Amino acid sequence: MAVADDIALIQKQEAELVFSVFDEAVAFKIGSTIRDRALAQGLPIIVEIRTFDRPLFYAAMPGSNASNPDWARRKINVVQRFLKSTYRMVLEQQRPDRSFKPGEGLDISDYVLAGGGFPITV
Repeated sequence: MAVADDIALIQKQEAELVFSVFDEAVAFKIGSTIRDRALAQGLPIIVEIRTFDRPLFYAAMPGSNASNPDWARRKINVVQRFLKSTYRMVLEQQRPDRSFKPGEGLDISDYVLAGGGFPITV
């Protein structure tokens, strides 16, 4: 699949994945599902689900370390600034009209282009 096709697919997912309600219970259900899958696959990750103003779910898998929460924070910053999934941002950087331009003033210690962050839309 071409990059443009992947971007279009992600844009479709972002447009269609809209919650009628998103609260602590929904975050817990989603977070628990992701956590269970990560445990089953032995993935050394963290799972963090949050709204703009506060965290709603957090879990650290065996093998995760102190850098994982900072990595997640940097992905969250990208989602909050651009209102796009972080994987879409990764793909868009392969286009000449990219939005995460070198020299734009975004500190790499606060922003990272890596998949895993997805905007929550209600």
